[in-house]
Amino acid sequence: KDVQRLVHELQVHQIELEMQNDELRRTQLELEAARDRYMDLYDFSPVGHLTMDTHGTIVEANLRIGTMLGLPRKELIGQSVARFFASEDQDIVHRHYQEVLRTGTPQTCELHLRKNVGTYSCVFLKSHAVHDDTGHMTHWRTAFLDITERKVAEEELRKSEMRLQAILENSPGMVFLKDGEGHYLLVNRQFERAFHMSREQVVGKTDEDIFMPEQAAMFRANDLKVLQTGVALEFEEVSLHNDGPHTCLVSKFPLYVGYGKSAILCGIATDITQRKQMEESLRQSEERYRSIFENASEGIFQTTLDGKYVAVNPALARMYGYDSPDDMIATITDIASQLYVDPGRRDEFIRLMRSQEEVTGFEALVYRKDGSFIWISENVRPRCDQAGVLIGYEGTVENITERKLANERLRATLEEVRMLSGRLATAQEEERTRIARELHDELGVGLTCLKIDLSRLYAIESEGAGAGARRKVEDKIRAMIEQIDTTIASVQRLVTELRPAVLDDLGLVAAIEWQCQDFQKRTGIPCTCVTSADDIAMERERATAIFRICQEALTNTVRHAKATAVTIKLESRSESLRLVVADNGVGIPDTKVSNYQSLGLLGMRERVALFGGEITIEGNPGNGTTVTACLPRCLSSS
Repeated sequence: KDVQRLVHELQVHQIELEMQNDELRRTQLELEAARDRYMDLYDFSPVGHLTMDTHGTIVEANLRIGTMLGLPRKELIGQSVARFFASEDQDIVHRHYQEVLRTGTPQTCELHLRKNVGTYSCVFLKSHAVHDDTGHMTHWRTAFLDITERKVAEEELRKSEMRLQAILENSPGMVFLKDGEGHYLLVNRQFERAFHMSREQVVGKTDEDIFMPEQAAMFRANDLKVLQTGVALEFEEVSLHNDGPHTCLVSKFPLYVGYGKSAILCGIATDITQRKQMEESLRQSEERYRSIFENASEGIFQTTLDGKYVAVNPALARMYGYDSPDDMIATITDIASQLYVDPGRRDEFIRLMRSQEEVTGFEALVYRKDGSFIWISENVRPRCDQAGVLIGYEGTVENITERKLANERLRATLEEVRMLSGRLATAQEEERTRIARELHDELGVGLTCLKIDLSRLYAIESEGAGAGARRKVEDKIRAMIEQIDTTIASVQRLVTELRPAVLDDLGLVAAIEWQCQDFQKRTGIPCTCVTSADDIAMERERATAIFRICQEALTNTVRHAKATAVTIKLESRSESLRLVVADNGVGIPDTKVSNYQSLGLLGMRERVALFGGEITIEGNPGNGTTVTACLPRCLSSS
C-alpha cells in the first residue's frame, strides 16, 4: 500500500510537473513573442536608440540609428559614440551626460549628428543612466530624434516672420489685426505714424476707445460684415486725423488661426485722400473740358490716322450741317473723299503734319451734309498714346466762309477803287479838256469879238462924230450886249453842269425835278418825276450823292437804253431815302451789271457804299432797266 501510494503520488507529481512544463513553455513562447514585438518596435522605431557602456562605447543600436548615422547596425557596435557628434558640439555632449549623472534623471539637448558620408543632421537627444541592483551605473541609453526638417522649417518660419515683419513695418499702408471682439492685436509703424499713437497705446483697445463714436460704429459694422460672411471685402472709411479727415481704402479679411477657434480680422488700409482729391480735381477738369468742348463756338475734333472721326463737338457738327456729333462720326468714314472738295488737300495736310509739329491756318473747301460748300481753317496737332506712338490728329476748325467772301469783296472793292481812281483821273482830265474847249470856243470867241468891236468903236470914234458914225456905234454896242449875254449864258451853263445851283438853293426835290425837265428838254424823251414830299432835308453830301446817281442813270439811259420814256421816283422813309430810275429801253445785260469796267455803274456803287447804302441794277431784256438806290438818312423830312 505504501508503494502504491508512493507510485500514485509520483504520478500526481509527474502530472503536475508536466503541467508546469507546459505552462513554462507557453510562458516562454509568450516571452519570445513579446521580445520579438519589442525588437520590432525597437528596430523600426522612428527614433534612434543607442546603448553605451560607461566609456561611451556602443554596445547596442536599433536600425533607425544606423540609418541616421549612415552605417549598418553591426558596424556601430564597438565604436565610440563621440565620433558621431560634430566637433563644435563635443562640449555640449559632455555637459549633457554630466547633467544626467548629477541629477539622476533623463536629460535632453539638441546638437548636430555627423553621418558617415560627411553630412550633418540636427537631432534631439534624450539620455538616462542604467544602474545594477547595487546602484552602480552600468550603461547609458540615449534616444535620437532627427529634427532637421523641423529646424529647417523653423528657420524658414523665422525668415518668413522677419520678412513679414519688415513688410509690415515698412509698408506705406496701415496694417492691423483685431480679435472677434474688436480689440487690436497688432498695428504696424504706419498706423502709429498716421494716428500719432504707439502700438502700446493701441493694442488691447477697441475702435470705441480710439475714434469718434460715428467713426468707431462704421468701422465695427464693416468688421462684422467680414467676420459674418467669411470673405474679404473692401471699404472706403473716413477717419479724423490731426490735419483733418482722411479717406482710406481698407481691405478687410478673416484669418483662421486654428480649428475650433474664432477667426481674427486683418485689415490693410491705404490712404487715398490725395487720390480722391485728384479724382475730384480731374472730374471737375473733365467737366470743364466737356463744357468747353460741348459749348465752344468753334469746331473741335479728334481723328484716326486713316481719316475717321473719333470725336467731334456739337459746334463742328452744326458747322458741317449734321444733326449731331454721332451722326457726323457715323456718316464720315473717309475724310479725304467725303469731306474735302479737293481730296488732294488731305494729302497736303498729311505732308505738312509729317514735316511740322503742328499745322495752323490750314484752309480748305469742304462739303456740308446737304452738298453745299464752306471754307474752313484748321489748327491741328498730332495725337499720341502713352508710349508716344502717333495714333491720330486733333484740333479746331473755324468757318471762314464769310471771311473768304469778305476778302473777295475787298479784293473786288480794291479793284473797283483802282478802276475808279483811273476813271476819276480820266474824267477829271476830260472835264478839264471840255471846260477848256468851252472856255476857248464860247468865252474866247465872245471876248475876241468884244475886243474887235471895241477896236472898231475906237476907229469910228476917231473918224468923227457924224450921224452915220453914231449909228455904227449903236449897232456895235447892241451886238456887244448880245455877245455878252451869250457869254454869260455859256458861263452859267458850265457852272450848272459842274454843280447845279438849284441843289444848293432849293434842295434835293427841286434839283431832281429840274434834272428831269432838263433831261426831257435836251433829249426829247418824256421824263416823269414822282416825289413823296415837296422837300426832303438831307445832309449836303448825301443829297449830292442822290443827285449824281440820278444824273448818271439818266446819262446811261441816253447812251445805251434806246428808251422812249423814263420815270424817276424819290421816296422819303423814316430812316432812309429811296431813288428809283426806270426806263422802257432794251434792258441792261447781266454781264454789264457785274462788269467792273463799267465805270458809270462803279461810280454809282461807290457813292452808295460811301454812306452805307445799297444799290440794285436790274435789266429786263426788251422791257428796260431799273436802278434802285437806298441811302440811310441822318435828318428827318420836313
